[in-house]
Amino acid sequence: MSIASRFIAIARLTAELFERRRMEVWNWYMEKVMPTVQEVIKDRTIDGKHFVLVEENGTRLKLIDTTSIIFDLNMEAQSCSCGLWQISGIPCAHACKGIQLSMGNVEEYVDNMMSVQNFCSMYALGMMPFPEKHDWKWDACNKLLPPMIESVNTVSMKGSNESASSIPRQCIENNSDSATNNP
Repeated sequence: MSIASRFIAIARLTAELFERRRMEVWNWYMEKVMPTVQEVIKDRTIDGKHFVLVEENGTRLKLIDTTSIIFDLNMEAQSCSCGLWQISGIPCAHACKGIQLSMGNVEEYVDNMMSVQNFCSMYALGMMPFPEKHDWKWDACNKLLPPMIESVNTVSMKGSNESASSIPRQCIENNSDSATNNP
């Protein structure tokens, strides 16, 4: 299999994957966040059941776990002292517990990067696959030559001054007839 055929096959598979993901959106267009994010929220909400509210000050909360570690939440800034919420964009277990205590919806606190709307905008345009494989025609004008190098005078083994780019170019041009016949 030639390199061009491999490239076309990879590009076609990528386009098919892109199209599958674009069509997947229609299965969950009514949701705010993607299903993978919903699974993470579900797991973190289960983990958050072990935390107890210690102090509430407006949008700031303090939760304690079973090992007496205190976690500071700032609901307005969407941050937690554990740092997971800021890194992932998805509320951590402590934040899930805090959001539930304040009767909020955890999905409302997920970063917009994880929203279905953002996913839709990413895949909205689609990706056109390459056309079917076709034969490439090589003409006499399609010679593959080495890159042009500025003429630098060098001294060869015989002592004559030659341009550095003249030797490779001569070799290619002498063999160009055989190179154009092989695609």
